[in-house]
Amino acid sequence: MNDQSSGNFAEFMWIADGFFITYSVMCEYAPFSIFGNIFSLGHSVELYLKAVYIYQTGNLQQAFDCKHNIKGLYAACKSKDSKFIPKFTIQRYNIENNINADHYYENQEFYIIAENLPNLKYGGFPKDLKNSRLSFITLRSHNPYWIEFVKNIRSYLNYPGEKYTDFIKLFLETNENISGSANFFLRQIYK
Repeated sequence: MNDQSSGNFAEFMWIADGFFITYSVMCEYAPFSIFGNIFSLGHSVELYLKAVYIYQTGNLQQAFDCKHNIKGLYAACKSKDSKFIPKFTIQRYNIENNINADHYYENQEFYIIAENLPNLKYGGFPKDLKNSRLSFITLRSHNPYWIEFVKNIRSYLNYPGEKYTDFIKLFLETNENISGSANFFLRQIYK
């Protein structure tokens, strides 16, 4: 990794943190805006994975070329380092050959985002109805799953370390009026 790619990965982390903050605040102040919440969360996941890919490869253009392909980004990061966030996995499945139900339930929001990110900006309405598997039955507001995801990404990248500004911490320190569940949720990253 060169210095330029190092800076690029950190810029992606900064933007990803911004989407993650938006998700957290929207869960508190607009809890019924499920598509807005999951849209923000989905884009934070995408940008966190792009940050990892840039960190691993130094290739900013290939990260952009992945577009919204969460499964592809995850697979590319995992192929570069098999130890990359081992708790978070995407298994191949289809309706006829279902994966382990417990695994799917535990990772359901990750699957929803990975399979439907481009559709979330349209309220989740899929462009291709015959291939849609969109299910929001078990979505959770301020799901602790995502705190663990963000912690794992940050740990993997040793981010922010001493070199980079921690946008989430900065947000918490400069927005003391953010209270309640959003504040509590974001602070869990540091526990």
